[in-house]
Amino acid sequence: MLQTLQIDHFTLINKQTIDFHPGFSVITGETGAGKSLIFDALYVLMGKKVSSSAIAPGQDSCHISAQFDISQHEAAQAWLRAHDLDDSSCIIRRILYTHKSSRCHINDQLVTVKQLKSFTQLLLHVHSQHASYRLCDSDTQRQLLDNFANNQDTRHALQQHYQQLQTLTTKIAHLKDTVAEQAERLAIIDYHLEELQALDCHNTPYEALKQRVDQLKESTQFQAHLQHSIQRLEAGSQAILPTLHKIIVEAEKPTLTFPEYGATCELLQASMTQLEEATREMRHQQQTVTDQRHDYAELTTQLDAFHQLARKHRVTPDALPQTIDALETKRLELLAAEQSLEALEHEAEATRHAYVDIAQTLHTQRSNAASAIGKQVQKLLPKLGMPEGILTIEVGFDAHKLALHGSDHIAFRFSANPGHEPTLLKQSASGGELSRISLILELLAIEHSALSTILFDEVDTGVSGKVARDMGLLLKTLGKSTQVMSITHLPQIASLADYHYKVEKITGKQHTESTITQLDHTGTITEIARLLDGSAISDTAIRQAEALLTTDS
Repeated sequence: MLQTLQIDHFTLINKQTIDFHPGFSVITGETGAGKSLIFDALYVLMGKKVSSSAIAPGQDSCHISAQFDISQHEAAQAWLRAHDLDDSSCIIRRILYTHKSSRCHINDQLVTVKQLKSFTQLLLHVHSQHASYRLCDSDTQRQLLDNFANNQDTRHALQQHYQQLQTLTTKIAHLKDTVAEQAERLAIIDYHLEELQALDCHNTPYEALKQRVDQLKESTQFQAHLQHSIQRLEAGSQAILPTLHKIIVEAEKPTLTFPEYGATCELLQASMTQLEEATREMRHQQQTVTDQRHDYAELTTQLDAFHQLARKHRVTPDALPQTIDALETKRLELLAAEQSLEALEHEAEATRHAYVDIAQTLHTQRSNAASAIGKQVQKLLPKLGMPEGILTIEVGFDAHKLALHGSDHIAFRFSANPGHEPTLLKQSASGGELSRISLILELLAIEHSALSTILFDEVDTGVSGKVARDMGLLLKTLGKSTQVMSITHLPQIASLADYHYKVEKITGKQHTESTITQLDHTGTITEIARLLDGSAISDTAIRQAEALLTTDS
């Protein structure tokens, strides 16, 4: 429950401390006096974004604080404990600055605006004069049903499946595009692989091929060397082998007389044998080089192909084997795309079925809530001057409709006159009827919450007379269990309040200020008389005000 509100330098309010009480309180005042400033100050405490223009002229900051009694509010105490804040008291303060960000405090501890919003939602709720028009909005209608049904867990599960389905749908669409391009991309990859594999890179490395070609480039000089060496060994008058042969023949003759010379002859014979072997080896190498020169053109062509494909794939020639491996990996990925697409489609279908099952559960919860709300509204409509009124809530289910909030189509239908079928609320209800229906639904919603303070911002728009009195009686009844504050301009409602506050604007030559005062019994009579008769209060209006207070008490 809100106990005290302190406002310093907020728009037209200079310094004001207001004590509030349990029960039903009203705030009245002349048009333009600043009645809504009290609620605006509470909006600031609820984390509403405000501009520096809300700070009173000539001031560089604005202070708004409120003290609440949360001794019986378990949810508020639990929130404070969860955020390591003192739960024995509850003082909220927000400071607005002209040239820097605002500061928020709960029990003298600095908190974020997000935390402030989260906490004050447990304490305060505002039913504004525009709530009746929002009641025609489909999102508002759905939210009302969900709050009444208390189906947060179901909605959370549904939203998780919906988001998962959206993710899968995006992946499937991307993969379908990939598969659609697969044939063309595979053809390109296969063409590149055919070119590269023709080089036989893995079995014929570039460096080995290059070395072989370099050798063949020098083969002509090598052959000339071999030919010259063979000629020196075998042919001509100066040939080594024939000369050595003669030396050996001549050397063998003295061995009969000089046996010790035989060892020398053996050495000469061994040299002859080695030279003959070397000659045969050179002839073989000569033939081999001759044979290999026939491959030179082919090897050169192959080397050129290495260079050409290396430039084509923007790599060095020795990196072409890795290029082949990468292309083969990409080819396997493309071939696996269809299998992945099929698996994703199966997963999406399973997720969709799970979503529909949860959506059907949510539909049942909303339908039950709609039926319960309809019955309770029907009981309260006569109390607000609509004895023949009918409000029905239709909850249709479309299994083909997949949305973040479910597959339901919700329609509030209303008829104020017997014999007329209920039609869409926004088409059939007048402004006054919308205000009353909105109030009834708000009261029903409050029964399902743990709020300690409810603010009604001119909810009496479009009503008067007995209907206004009946509306006031509903607010007074609600005030027995919850602190209720209402801005009103109707004497029928004001006369039912447990506490009455009046807002006045004081205008000077260079200064304008709004003040709020809690009225005593005499002041209450005078203010209700003003509401009845205008600014010129007559004795008749005073008597009527006294009669209203006597009747309503």
